[in-house]
Amino acid sequence: MRLKFFWIPARDSGTAAPEVNAFLAQHRVVSLGRSFVAEGTNLGSSVCGEWIASVVSVAACSAGGRRVWNADAGQIPLSCR
Repeated sequence: MRLKFFWIPARDSGTAAPEVNAFLAQHRVVSLGRSFVAEGTNLGSSVCGEWIASVVSVAACSAGGRRVWNADAGQIPLSCR
């Protein structure tokens, strides 16, 4: 899995919104972490998104009863719904 970091300023969070929203819409994000940072006048949130770089293939649910994503980081089994 890969990581992407964002800086979201507390006083003008709207400046970072388009970049964050575009990233979330274009990638398969599996987790997000956020930490508030207060360094003098530099206030904001540091956000880290963990994402899967590419999905190579998806096996049918009928084959073994589960769907398998074959990504750069290895195989991640997901149950069929």
